[in-house]
Amino acid sequence: MRCSRIPSRMIGGEVFWFVVTQSCADNSAYLFCFAISDLPDGRLGSGRYHMISLGALLGAENYYQAGYEDIATTLREHSCRPEIDLPALFRMAAFNAAIGNTDDHLKNFSMLYDESSWRLAPAYDLLPDISNQNEHVLHFGLCGHNPDRGALLDLAGRAGVSLSTATKIIHEVSVAVASWDAVFADHGVPQADIERLSASISARLRRIADADPGDAPVLAP
Repeated sequence: MRCSRIPSRMIGGEVFWFVVTQSCADNSAYLFCFAISDLPDGRLGSGRYHMISLGALLGAENYYQAGYEDIATTLREHSCRPEIDLPALFRMAAFNAAIGNTDDHLKNFSMLYDESSWRLAPAYDLLPDISNQNEHVLHFGLCGHNPDRGALLDLAGRAGVSLSTATKIIHEVSVAVASWDAVFADHGVPQADIERLSASISARLRRIADADPGDAPVLAP
């Protein structure tokens, strides 16, 4: 197994880290697994922190039957800093939509208890749609499980994220993810695997692209 730990350039500005893992087995896929290292306020994530998944917090018997708005509602109720965590959640949703992280179920979102209060944990367990699921586990609202730009902006409104903030986040994520193939190549992902993922990620980026073509990221055909 081959791993490297590098700061994330693809999610767009948050203090997240990810691990690139390569199995030694033939024809294996590369997984981009995001791990909690630094806490969102910049302090080192050393020591122990209580952690609870959104699946457990919501008491969801079937955590596949939920949406991003359910997480937003929980953050408004339990986070000590919803004004930070709600835009952070929206950034995660936009990133998942862009990269094709279709394994976005409630156990892949958590809250951390830091000294005296709860907050949204940094993103983790993110990977492209390597199994061609096409649809996300969590729904994005009325559009269902295959979001476009309109669905993301609608989600932002229901999550309490302003239109200007949501538009800025989508643009930042789109521009960052547009260089995904270079990031993969820099960390040893074979060209064949990059080509296999290219059509899916490019199509997803187009679905959330800025309305003004002059501001949109340049995508591979």
